[in-house]
Amino acid sequence: MLRLAEAYNFLIIEDDCMGEIYFGDSGPESLKSLDTGDRVIYLNSFSKNLMPGIRLAYLLYPAKFSRRILSAKFHTDLSCGALQQELLARYLGRGLFEGHLEKVRDYYREKQKVMARAIKKSRHMQIVYDQPGGLFYWVALPEKISSFTLYEEMKALGVALLPGSMFSIDGRWKNYLRLSYASASSPEIRRGLGLLDEKLAELTTACEPGSKPPSPAG
Repeated sequence: MLRLAEAYNFLIIEDDCMGEIYFGDSGPESLKSLDTGDRVIYLNSFSKNLMPGIRLAYLLYPAKFSRRILSAKFHTDLSCGALQQELLARYLGRGLFEGHLEKVRDYYREKQKVMARAIKKSRHMQIVYDQPGGLFYWVALPEKISSFTLYEEMKALGVALLPGSMFSIDGRWKNYLRLSYASASSPEIRRGLGLLDEKLAELTTACEPGSKPPSPAG
């Protein structure tokens, strides 16, 4: 991507708000850390890894954009709250953030493992790639299954998920979905994935050649 940015003279916006929530010995390198040509505008936030209510973030950008970026910030909200900024500065200055991140990684690592095991038990779901970190799994479904239909069906059962087409501007990835282990407990993850697998088995059977539609209720 960086070579292409140089060759075709474009910028990359890297939103790395999950980059510090990783489960191995170290996180993946950011594009910004490899950027020698000032092609990356890097965004990160303390709302995901510290506390949602703090509403503080930062960006790193090529110096030539300073005037335009500062103007955009000024016309958006003037500035963030001074109290939150001062508290955060003192927290970071005392070296407390890294210890907090270790606890965050341990907390989500356990739930990530629970979700991974539950997905891998299913014959109807496939993890697209091994999860290095973050709060979500991107999952492939049988080709004929619509994740939007699945979303509606699971919503009625009290299970939340996001259809893959929500992440496309042209409606692609209809048989993909995003699953989050951010707020659910381990028992809730197991129960939700169990209900999801049952529903997928039902929908897969209904899509098979020669299958009969269910009889109308009543």
